[in-house]
Amino acid sequence: PGGQFRIGYNDAGMGSLLLAVDEVAVYSRALAPEEILRTACELAAIPADFATTMEKARLLAARKEFAAAEKELSALAARAGLPPSLTAAAQLRLADVMRANKKAARAADDLVKLMKAPSTPAAIANSAAAVLARTFADAPGAAHSPAPVQAVPELPFLSTKERLSAALQLAQALRDSGNL
Repeated sequence: PGGQFRIGYNDAGMGSLLLAVDEVAVYSRALAPEEILRTACELAAIPADFATTMEKARLLAARKEFAAAEKELSALAARAGLPPSLTAAAQLRLADVMRANKKAARAADDLVKLMKAPSTPAAIANSAAAVLARTFADAPGAAHSPAPVQAVPELPFLSTKERLSAALQLAQALRDSGNL
């Protein structure tokens, strides 16, 4: 109450994040994690153990037990028979946990793959782009492979300074890989 209300805002130090917001819902109560997940995954049928494992991984990451969270999420992302939106949600959360665990290069590579996969829902691809941008903001100058560094300047919500920083990181990544 009394605070600013924003829709489509990425509070990662980069300003406004442009998303395809086509629907807004306001609830009189806090939603359960499974309800949020179901909405984010385009109302896919969510197995109870999937939602439970996502919540368990969230709690593990909150306690900075990143290895355990990664293990839970890796198993979930590799699980056969899940709808593509649920697999993508698990992959996104896994990459975010890796980012938080200072595995920026691996997280960035996985995020680019997720963004480019044809089966990734648009909302999750947009979230992956935001996490990718945060990955670079959290670790400026960190070594990255060329693919994620090439993807960052294409993100529509970056400032000129952030685009320039990404271009410089791309040049360094290409030089380090011998492709420059």
